[in-house]
Amino acid sequence: MQTLTPGSILGNAVKRREDARLITGAGRYVDDRPPPGTLHAAFVRSPLAHATIRNIDVTAAAAAPGVVAVLTAADLHLPDRVGFQMVPAAFARPRLAKDRARFAGEQVALVVAESREAAADAAQLVHLDLEPMTVLTDPHASRHSPPVLLFSGHASNLAGHFGAPAAHPVASYTPGELSKYPAVIYVGSTYDEPLPSAFLDDALASSKPVIWMYDNIWQLTSRDGTFASDYGWMWSGFDTSSVTSVTYKGTALTRSPANQAGIMNYGSLDQTKAT
Repeated sequence: MQTLTPGSILGNAVKRREDARLITGAGRYVDDRPPPGTLHAAFVRSPLAHATIRNIDVTAAAAAPGVVAVLTAADLHLPDRVGFQMVPAAFARPRLAKDRARFAGEQVALVVAESREAAADAAQLVHLDLEPMTVLTDPHASRHSPPVLLFSGHASNLAGHFGAPAAHPVASYTPGELSKYPAVIYVGSTYDEPLPSAFLDDALASSKPVIWMYDNIWQLTSRDGTFASDYGWMWSGFDTSSVTSVTYKGTALTRSPANQAGIMNYGSLDQTKAT
């Protein structure tokens, strides 16, 4: 049975009351009656689907007739934000692109002028110095083993997943079972519990994300003699000293004060692979 939220337009039939004036030309919009002193804006957008923003030169645009301001991300001083609450914070984007443009048409600068025409003309004078990056055109490839991550602070290009997770003891794992899921999370809640060899082998062979929590990572790292050379690190023990902060790919991660003692030690680190 479907439950509708009272007062919401989602899932409810909404009777339109404005159609008559709109289809007869009697509608009024803000642009029909601009107040005195109204300014107009035009966005400068990236022509490339994926690129590093090396420089944005607004000198010519700022000097154009009728231009009041030309703004980039550096001028706004606004925090990055995510568009939807369920999207991870690592996917937060600036109001105007900075450092990297992630889709063709992403806005990188804003021209404010005294007229629509002046804003549009000045936007053409903004010079973008962009360095093309690898482009993702296949949604499936972007999700599974992507050639590039759009947000380096996140382990994949997958922003979220809809569906009920399946959970059961690892002892009941059957060979090949991992292939049925988009990702696997192992929670090592029992110290040194024997893990099925099929689970370890599938986790090592799979191109899908494998998230390992808590104990028993040493069983995975010792399963394959080439683990260190393949992944750039190797389990080497516990560090029982107090750990108050963790930084991953330049992003500071918070840690609960109740769980600051100890962290995994690793060896044979190869920064080019341990990402």
